[in-house]
Amino acid sequence: MYEESTDGGATRQAVNLSTGWVARCEIRKEPRDPTVLARFHSSDQAADGRILLAADGTVTLSLPADASTGWTWEYGKYDVELKHPASGRVVRLMSGVARLSPEVTTGE
Repeated sequence: MYEESTDGGATRQAVNLSTGWVARCEIRKEPRDPTVLARFHSSDQAADGRILLAADGTVTLSLPADASTGWTWEYGKYDVELKHPASGRVVRLMSGVARLSPEVTTGE
């Protein structure tokens, strides 16, 4: 993630996301559906997947293979949000459609 310079210039500077920022992501069938199909989080160990926040502004979502073995859904809507450590302001980083692609090859 980058922020624009405050002096009116055209430079961008990477935001150090490793200094207290919190990231969260949920996948639902529709945005207002009460059922969460999958959760990713930067600090909640109970989430299905993890979000890693780096000093260079990079955001990485990861999911262990065994976390998705029982999933039966095919599509869902998601967004990834970042919460500023000081102000509590929430920024939507990205959003879209998640598609689950089950493993096909299972043998040796």
